[in-house]
Amino acid sequence: MNDYETTVLALARFVVENAPDGAERDLEVVRWDVDHDKPRPYISLEFRRERSSAHLYVEFDCLKHDGYDDEEGNRWHDYNVEAKVSWPSWGSDDVATCQARLALMTEVVRFAAAIQAKFPDVVRKLVSTKAERDARQTKARVERLIQANCKGMRVGQEKFIPSETDGGSRFVPIGAVEVTSTAADGSQRRYTTHVTGPEAFYFTRRA
Repeated sequence: MNDYETTVLALARFVVENAPDGAERDLEVVRWDVDHDKPRPYISLEFRRERSSAHLYVEFDCLKHDGYDDEEGNRWHDYNVEAKVSWPSWGSDDVATCQARLALMTEVVRFAAAIQAKFPDVVRKLVSTKAERDARQTKARVERLIQANCKGMRVGQEKFIPSETDGGSRFVPIGAVEVTSTAADGSQRRYTTHVTGPEAFYFTRRA
């Protein structure tokens, strides 16, 4: 199940609704993200109280950075929700101040534990479908063929490319593929590649 986006939003809402006092400035940012349905997969909160502070970092930790493919060839990433806490290194101080700092650190650590208890499951994100990846690969192959074989073409000109050239049409699906290529001078040029079979492979420069 592709539950990444919904979990990112649910996590942000949980943080806004349950965070301890002291991080109002950072929480305003998270609250704005929630209100506009633009939550971020990384949350940083600095809790400040008199002579005390602590940081909470919440992120989606990717379990396998190159992802994996399902049976249909779609690419997925798995994440764990991870909460981490840090605080400054203080020297010695009076008992009341130390108790206040300990109380703040305890609250933030307990909140971090509550986050991980609320979101214990692996979160799955659909990175790309097989069709999307195939389309990108096709475009990349066509661009390589254009760069190797279509220099100097005029607008409206067609050029036949033998199927055995640089992999040829055997590696491009039958049909028409629109491609925009950047020339050496930085200008954009549009081409259409036409593949009607193993031996029919040609380009038309559109612009």
